[in-house]
Amino acid sequence: MTVTRMIPVGQIDRAPVPASPQFDPMSFTELAEAVADLGKRITVRREATGRYRLVMGESQYAAAHASRAHLIEATVLNVPSDPRALRLLRAVAGKVDTGEISPLEEAAMFRRLTEAGYLPYEIAEECGKFPTYIRWRIELLDLVPAGQTALSKGRLPLGLAWYVSRLPAPQQEPFLNRWLRGEFPGAPQAEYAARTLQPAT
Repeated sequence: MTVTRMIPVGQIDRAPVPASPQFDPMSFTELAEAVADLGKRITVRREATGRYRLVMGESQYAAAHASRAHLIEATVLNVPSDPRALRLLRAVAGKVDTGEISPLEEAAMFRRLTEAGYLPYEIAEECGKFPTYIRWRIELLDLVPAGQTALSKGRLPLGLAWYVSRLPAPQQEPFLNRWLRGEFPGAPQAEYAARTLQPAT
């Protein structure tokens, strides 16, 4: 499935090798749409990294890059076509910021959308959020069950919950116990302590 949308120029990468007659894995339908659009907009392919790979429209891309344009109109290939996933995306977008779903419910829905093929950028665009917001929410699902329970019951602040989720699973429950026993003066101090325990990346 293809869509036309405005995407950030900075998220587009040129192909690593010059174009060749080998069009696979593009379908003939995708190729026909790309050729028909050439001159009006560039064509890109979505990648699992969340970035886009330039397929056609080198001159348009170069002009946008030279002018330091932030956004460029593009035909985007390999967008999820499952209508159920699209309905879910729109339903989740309608609930975000209404307070009708909890952060963990939101995280579960965002993860389900990524499993259906949507990229964080696409989810964020539909929900009016930044891609980092989508990733941070999904990462809450790395909390051990005790952490998820504490968050759901309001015993663990959301910001601290994210920092705890970045700890290795064996360290999370001991840290949570310290927080619940009141060993930290407040959430900022606990967040700092959690950051110091995070593995180096």
